[in-house]
Amino acid sequence: MSPVGVVHLVDSLDIGGTERMAVNFVNSLPRERYVPYLCTTRRDGPLEESVGADVVRLRLERKHRFDLVAVCRLVEFNRQHGVRLLHAHSSSLFVAVAAALFPPHPAVVWHDHFGRFAVEQRSALLFRQLVKNASGVIAVSEPLAEWARNKLYVTAERVWYIPNFVVLEAPDGQ
Repeated sequence: MSPVGVVHLVDSLDIGGTERMAVNFVNSLPRERYVPYLCTTRRDGPLEESVGADVVRLRLERKHRFDLVAVCRLVEFNRQHGVRLLHAHSSSLFVAVAAALFPPHPAVVWHDHFGRFAVEQRSALLFRQLVKNASGVIAVSEPLAEWARNKLYVTAERVWYIPNFVVLEAPDGQ
């Protein structure tokens, strides 16, 4: 079986938890099973230097929320590379869902990193519409997983709690 093309989408590569996790995930994918791609929907940033040398990059340079040109660029990239999975981190879910409407119709997994969950409310209605056709939701905390099940009505078998993790880099020469 050939490796599965997976695009990790994140708005930027600024220094932050969501961005760091996107880089950690794309760098950690087993290469014998997956072909890793990393797509920034808006801009790059300091974490660009941490992306593995073998990870193919796409920069959409989205200028506004509903940037159809950026979505079309992702759709074309998916076609050219046979992408089968879009792993959308945080608000990049919007771009991923739009791109998945077109061939090759990659599956979408949403990685919810909403760290302000305990102090700030989000509209469940919008997210409910976006995730209803997603293959699954990854939550970085149990409260976020519960929110996906109870407010977004995602079935329990399609919600996974995976806490953030740290990748320790070996010192040079080791």
